[in-house]
Amino acid sequence: MNHRLRLLTFALAATLLLTAAARAAETLVDGATLKGGKPLALKGGEMEVILRPLLFPENLTVLPNGSFKVGEGKERPLKEGQMLSRDGRLMSPDGKLEFVFNHVTMDHGQLTLVKDGERSVISSEFKFENGARVNAEGWITSANNGRRSRLLDGQMLLLSGAGISAQDTVTLKAGKMVVQKDGAQLEVARGRTMMMADGTKVSGDGYVVFKGGKRQQLAEGEIVTLEGAVQKR
Repeated sequence: MNHRLRLLTFALAATLLLTAAARAAETLVDGATLKGGKPLALKGGEMEVILRPLLFPENLTVLPNGSFKVGEGKERPLKEGQMLSRDGRLMSPDGKLEFVFNHVTMDHGQLTLVKDGERSVISSEFKFENGARVNAEGWITSANNGRRSRLLDGQMLLLSGAGISAQDTVTLKAGKMVVQKDGAQLEVARGRTMMMADGTKVSGDGYVVFKGGKRQQLAEGEIVTLEGAVQKR
């Protein structure tokens, strides 16, 4: 092996090692946010400025310009205070929770395709990559055994056909309790309570009582994340 070839081999090996080290470091990053107009990586409770593209699972990429994209989809800007987790959940300061991966969901009784953050109603049958099908009424037919199940409001399926665990949120905003349940945001009036999908009770007086009985008073702007509705089989 001549000297030049050895140098090229060494440079390639060094590049591969650096790439592997960078990817290993990215697995320790919990997500990203925009603060003071700067895109920041969240890592173990600390923040650092994003100086190069940050790659998360399922080809979710956060860019140094403060935007993100999924695969070759269009870039979408992070807004001030939003937090994007590595599993594709985008949390806004008001407690609104979105899923950034392309998916199919039931939205107020309408079968809806969400692609690059844009929503469109599906008026006919939709076929997933795994062969499963869902009709406009939300009935899913398995490709394996023809078994049928119902897609509930707020539940989501990736275009591959894989399910996404649903989540709801509760936040105290301007002294009012606001919940996101089944994909919709609702206000709980003072003196009233609302039962969430996981059994948690939300009081309009500013506190939640979890299924096990633990009570938590929320501070202004605090967000509590709960397990959402589970698809019935």
